[in-house]
Amino acid sequence: MGNGYSAGPGYDLATGLGSVDAYNLVTGWNGTPANTPSVTGVAPASATAGGPSFMLTVSGSNFASGAQVLWNGTGLPATVASATELQAQVDTSLIAEPGFVAITVSLGGKGSATLYFTISPSASMALSFGSQRVTSSPPNACNPPTGMDSFTTADKTIYLWFQTTITANDRLVISWLAPDSSVYLTVYPGLQPGNNYCGLSSSFDIGGLPASQLGAWQVRLYDNATQLFSLPFTVTLPGATTPTVGAVVNGASFKPGAAVAPGSLATVFGTGFAPQIYASTIPLPTRLSGVSVMVNGRPAPLVFVNETQINFELPLETPSGPATVLVETNGVPSASYTFQVQPVEPGLFVALNNSDGSPNGAAHPASSGDFLVVYMTGQGPVSQVALDGIPTPKPPPLFNAIKPFSARIGPAAATVTFLGLSPGFVGLAQADVQVPQLAAGAYPLSITVGGVTSNNVTITVK
Repeated sequence: MGNGYSAGPGYDLATGLGSVDAYNLVTGWNGTPANTPSVTGVAPASATAGGPSFMLTVSGSNFASGAQVLWNGTGLPATVASATELQAQVDTSLIAEPGFVAITVSLGGKGSATLYFTISPSASMALSFGSQRVTSSPPNACNPPTGMDSFTTADKTIYLWFQTTITANDRLVISWLAPDSSVYLTVYPGLQPGNNYCGLSSSFDIGGLPASQLGAWQVRLYDNATQLFSLPFTVTLPGATTPTVGAVVNGASFKPGAAVAPGSLATVFGTGFAPQIYASTIPLPTRLSGVSVMVNGRPAPLVFVNETQINFELPLETPSGPATVLVETNGVPSASYTFQVQPVEPGLFVALNNSDGSPNGAAHPASSGDFLVVYMTGQGPVSQVALDGIPTPKPPPLFNAIKPFSARIGPAAATVTFLGLSPGFVGLAQADVQVPQLAAGAYPLSITVGGVTSNNVTITVK
């Protein structure tokens, strides 16, 4: 198809994203339902057990009259200071004991995500502990079991085991953390102060974990809200395949060995990923069908996954230079793969549109003076703040490319009236390019941004 690279499976030739069905999903994404409250912070974030009453300020969005601050599920009298701020009085009786408190906001039957408030101990920690480990062997009194760091769902039940001496000031909490770092299970051991426990255990059923919960777990022990230790382990399916990574490339050009720009659409080629699936939620998920992509340890938003290909957005904060990518499938990680990141690396999708929306080609050629909409990615920094996994909002304002840009069609320079992020999409940019005076025929089109020239795509002029 001309001199460009095929966008391949997972991309629609008209839009550069997904199949036709995926395109409809993309354009239909609407994110969080309207008027759902969102919580982004609380102040203060902690208090000392037994301390005085205080005013809690909750920051977020979509607050309105009737909003209620929930303290571990119990409503507190709240004042709506603004659409982004609530205030609630916290009585001293609510902070009598050390621990964590779940803070949410409820409005009209809709609830926010949860943030946690810390109640710190008033006395110094006196707990002693040791020999901590995770195991699949049912503990046997004071005999330390064999510690492990990898399990499959066939193990059914796993255990945290440790030795400890409890004092009257200790308040123990055991938290099992899922791969997305959320607290999956919290255990409050019923221990008697002053006792020496030579073998204390907490069990956790992993046999029924869904694919979305497979991967890297942690179990943590807290005393009076202070973390004592954290033990990492993985949970996978029996006989799970180890994924491999063979290349990381620009998601439009597929140019071998070229760098990838932050915020752009990128593609991982390899093996052992997952059956074909498209993202259908906003923000873009960082896990699809048990598959995740980590770039320098940071989860990347995913667009599409199949057995040999993953389309994702390279996180905007990825620094220039060598970067590592790791793909995890159902809890099994690949070996890390190194690729290069640079501020700008334009890549053009093969298909482009005439100004009337028709795909340019032999059946719908453009005339000299007409405008083409060229879909691309990797344009580099833009004039507004973009967010990982979030579609570019509708203008105003426009998200214009900051670096200098130009275009060529065949032997002639072409005027570019706009180059920036395409509204309604994640990581997708577009350039509005005017066709210069040319004889009828097929010509290569390329775009240069910040001194870096893209791949060629072919246009037809009548």
